[in-house]
Amino acid sequence: MANIKILLIYDDRIDLMDIMHDLESFNYEVLFVSSGSEELINKIGNIKPDLILMDIFLKEDMDGIEVAYNIKELDIPVIFLTDQVEESVMEKALETDPYGFLIKPVDKTKLKFTIDRALLKRKMDIKNSKQISLIKAINRILKESITCESAQDVAKICLNVAEELTLSKFGFIGELNSSGSFDTLAISDPGWDECIMPDTRVVKLISDMKIRGYWARAIKNDESVIVNDPVSDPERLGEPEGHPRITSFLGVPLKQEGKTVGMIALANKESGYNKEDQNAIETLSFTILEALNRKKSEITLQRNEERFRAVAESAIDAIVTTDVDGKIKFFNKSLQKIFGYSPDELTGSPLTILMPERNKNDYLQELKRFKKSGKHRLVGRVVETIGLKKDGTEFPFEMSLASWKSGKKTFFTSIIRDLTEKKAAEEKLKWSDKRLQMGMEMAKLVYWEYDIENDLFTFDDKFYSLYGTSAKKEGGNQMSSQEYAERFIPPEEQDLVGIEVSKALETEDPDYSSTLQHSIIRADGERRTIIVRIKIKTDENGKKIGTIGVNQDITELKKAEEALKESDQLLSDIINFLPDATFTIDAEGKVISWNRAIEEMTGIWAEEILGKGNYEYSLPFYGERRPMLIDMVNASEDEINKYYPKLKRKGNILTAETDVSLNRNIETVWALAVPLYDSKDNFKGAIEAIRDITKMKESQRKIERELKEKEMLLKEIHHRAKNNLMIISSLLNLQSSYLKDKESQDIFIESQKRARSMAIIHERLYRSTDLKKIDFRDYIQSLATELFHTYVDDPSRLQLKINVDNIFLDVNTAIPLGLIINELVTNSLKYAFPNGKSGEIDIDFHKKDDYYEFTIKDNGIGFPEDLDFHKTDSLGMQLVNSFTDQIDGKIELDRRNGTKFKIIFKEPVF
Repeated sequence: MANIKILLIYDDRIDLMDIMHDLESFNYEVLFVSSGSEELINKIGNIKPDLILMDIFLKEDMDGIEVAYNIKELDIPVIFLTDQVEESVMEKALETDPYGFLIKPVDKTKLKFTIDRALLKRKMDIKNSKQISLIKAINRILKESITCESAQDVAKICLNVAEELTLSKFGFIGELNSSGSFDTLAISDPGWDECIMPDTRVVKLISDMKIRGYWARAIKNDESVIVNDPVSDPERLGEPEGHPRITSFLGVPLKQEGKTVGMIALANKESGYNKEDQNAIETLSFTILEALNRKKSEITLQRNEERFRAVAESAIDAIVTTDVDGKIKFFNKSLQKIFGYSPDELTGSPLTILMPERNKNDYLQELKRFKKSGKHRLVGRVVETIGLKKDGTEFPFEMSLASWKSGKKTFFTSIIRDLTEKKAAEEKLKWSDKRLQMGMEMAKLVYWEYDIENDLFTFDDKFYSLYGTSAKKEGGNQMSSQEYAERFIPPEEQDLVGIEVSKALETEDPDYSSTLQHSIIRADGERRTIIVRIKIKTDENGKKIGTIGVNQDITELKKAEEALKESDQLLSDIINFLPDATFTIDAEGKVISWNRAIEEMTGIWAEEILGKGNYEYSLPFYGERRPMLIDMVNASEDEINKYYPKLKRKGNILTAETDVSLNRNIETVWALAVPLYDSKDNFKGAIEAIRDITKMKESQRKIERELKEKEMLLKEIHHRAKNNLMIISSLLNLQSSYLKDKESQDIFIESQKRARSMAIIHERLYRSTDLKKIDFRDYIQSLATELFHTYVDDPSRLQLKINVDNIFLDVNTAIPLGLIINELVTNSLKYAFPNGKSGEIDIDFHKKDDYYEFTIKDNGIGFPEDLDFHKTDSLGMQLVNSFTDQIDGKIELDRRNGTKFKIIFKEPVF
């Protein structure tokens, strides 16, 4: 550690030699100064040690505390040496922010430990300072870029921040254009001030620059470039006349999706650039690119309202947003359900309609206080209160409140959870133990207690489980505060935790509570994030004896928040690169966004049209200035019909198909336009998406022609099938007339009827508009009526009742089912009512859920008891069984009160 310089400011030379000897044994470079005058201050400034060991009490005219005050700006760590521990002196010394105290005579081990700890803390402070500077730089870019009017203004802010961060004199930011050259977006103000070239020449030089020279390596190689001796660089081209001389250079590529799209360049840092400068600007480059992209497209400036609404509407808890006047601006369905109001009753109403009368004044007073101070006592807290439903019922609920801004306007969003069931459960359980009550109120939390007098924490196994260990492994349920901190809290966060714990120990407020978020390191080495909630513990006399609290692991929540941010960024990228040509106008008709797809469609780049109005955007489509669909979102029907007679409107969404002239070709496009409103429903503009559907329309017409041809062919097939079946029926009829045997004659007649039943199906199909499905109600009516007149000589003795739903069946199901009906109806007509007996035949066909049920029953003589219809020589019943199997159906026979056949089946998917 010989490179560590330690300065001793010490008056006692006897002790001094011992300390110097100890320090040198630690391999430190030791310097000694004994004076306490102003000369001492100058010496310290010249020496610039890494650490100062200084006695609090010096014999000169300035004591150690005064010296520490005077050198505070030098930012050198100080460790005080003292042989007294007076409270007033220590308090005064602490105001100088020392890095430690050592009591004389100094123990060698403590000396080494205190110095090592101070040097480590100093190293961490420097690292944190740089990170804080970087975070401030990022926040400044994100904050200030919101109010910029152009990407050039954003680039100037980014350059200003980068220059301050790296102590650069000037710089520039630019992007690659479509031809592969470099366009400068902005040069920092110091850069313009130092340039003495004529403006006309500068403007020509900074646009469409060739990618060459040492600065171009950042773009060519996709990695940062540091050149601290430009004159000796082999790729140096030299500065143009009038350009300030470059003494050092840092170039960092701007990358999007892994591809370099531009760069930021900084120049003339006096000490030259180093790796830390490079890392800082590389980290900053993501924010720079984000700010530039956000300004180029207004879409990325808006939160995705549809996504928020989808999340909100899916939430079980009620969500409500109000303005600073307490007027309801947004709510989800859960809020309506919990409070019993309709959307119209909630929209624009004061939030006080959800409160009992006794709570309204406190709420309104808090709003007034917020308007004056900008602070709201409930923001960031979870509180329990009482709600009032529309029917007058009061109920308990838990609420968390957050405030947020949109532009210059402030809004409050509350998440409300109905505690009715929870409170009822708590009443039943009658928890008497305070520790258990806290556990119930704070679900999924681990409990702890701290005893001030004995400096002991008490934990249970649930607590230890959160930390990846157990009471047995830790040697018991108790642990000192120092052991806990060293065991589980990262070193860099121990001071933060210590400060918060000190507040709880020092307060005299018995109702004091605080919340702290920090990291822990589990026993297995895993780093996780927790929230700690602390309350004061008192004895029966109200005396503070310790603290109690709960810890909650929020690691997954933090990961979810990070994932959501990544998802938001991904969604923004997707919208920015929509495949449909998309552009947006403001309320004055000026173009505010023009995406890549519309650039490709029209050949007009966004830079050429952004900010232009007077229907400039219609020229590439119609060759003239005229309203487009985007201008019709608030137009009257007469005005719309003048330009788009075939327009369709659904709510505030307009769609239309129209012919346009693109690149001298007549193309058919489909367009969709939607108005844009702000949070107060003020019209802010509109957005239109355009899709070239020329080829799709041509394909559609071709398909329609081919389909019509196939329909005609299919009709012809069904017509011929019907004719052939009718010919077969006629031949069977003729042949039967030559038969003398009655049994043979009946067989021919039944075969004729079977052919006839199939012919009817084909006849229905070729007459139908649907060539694959048949109206089965009409078919059953025709077939049953024809069979009735064939087999019944005296229609007055039989009643035929048909009760059939309006069912359409596929031809593959209709044909076998038609033959089944033919056989069963024929059987009833021929055999159920012998010797002129009268009766009734019922035919029912219905769809029930996902299956069909066909029933035919008669009140005739009944089906023979000794005959198994599954095993019979009858051709008709054999056909019925076979066709039932063909349609994967199930047939049932009921012999009570006549004969009843029921067939249940599902129509197959062909």
